Amino acid sequence: MKVSEYIYQVGEEMDKSGQPYFEKDDLLSRLKVETYKFIDVNLPYVQFNQRAKEDFSKITKPFLLTTNSGGHFPFVVALFYRLVSISAKKGIKESIIVIHQSNDILKMIEDPFHTPTEDEYIGEIYDGGIKCYPTPDSVSGLNIVHPTFGSADNDELITELPLNVQYHIIQSVVASLMVTTGDSRFQMEFYQNGKQ
Repeated sequence: MKVSEYIYQVGEEMDKSGQPYFEKDDLLSRLKVETYKFIDVNLPYVQFNQRAKEDFSKITKPFLLTTNSGGHFPFVVALFYRLVSISAKKGIKESIIVIHQSNDILKMIEDPFHTPTEDEYIGEIYDGGIKCYPTPDSVSGLNIVHPTFGSADNDELITELPLNVQYHIIQSVVASLMVTTGDSRFQMEFYQNGKQ
């Protein structure tokens, strides 16, 4: 779907006498907000649902990190949006890293029942990287990268998301605009759905 088609479709959905005109930049920024909302809501399903895996396949990317001298695995936060899965490798042995809050790490290290081992790594994310206990040779996993949004009329709207997802996001943009404008159609739909 092209950006011009998106602008046209939103205009058609919002077409009503007295409706305000929305600038292209505002519509594109609302699209970004609704896209990230969609990703956040559906991210938990990526590991368990085949359809979610397919929908997110072009924005799910593998990564491999090696340690620096301080046992910290640096990665550039700007390259990815959300972490899907992460594991550590020591020699040929690979184990999942369980991410914990920074204030819990020291308590867990001192607790004999939660002491991190090469079978059960403990990790914390901070400062654009991950710190693992104990320190493995490498860290790998999957992450969700930022989607690419078009801005010129002939650009693709969202390059990496399938058309069915783009239509769903457009409906969310329209609903958001109707809430913003106090559209009576949206209020009636909300009232009817609330009564059922």
